[in-house]
Amino acid sequence: MRAITTGTTTKARWVGIKTFENPDKVQLYADVHTVTGGFREEKTGERGAPPAVAQSREDVLMAYYAAQPTMSMQWVAAQFDLPEDRLREYVRSLRTRAEQQRAEQSD
Repeated sequence: MRAITTGTTTKARWVGIKTFENPDKVQLYADVHTVTGGFREEKTGERGAPPAVAQSREDVLMAYYAAQPTMSMQWVAAQFDLPEDRLREYVRSLRTRAEQQRAEQSD
């Protein structure tokens, strides 16, 4: 991940794949990447998900969509017919799993 500052805007770039305006979204994207063991986004389209994400648990898919620069938590919650606070719980849980996996890998 690399931060790019232009004027008053800071963007984060994840391994040259995507550019994010929101650092929280790039961290969530990285967390999804960690939990899935990595994924490739080629040919997934604007609303699609990479196979490694689509085949994961539903909370991983929700977090992947929430991490996209063009999607909001409200949109993702509506698509999965969930209250937004439930989606936020799923995202917190995924982030905790990612942190645990990174800690185990560094040991």
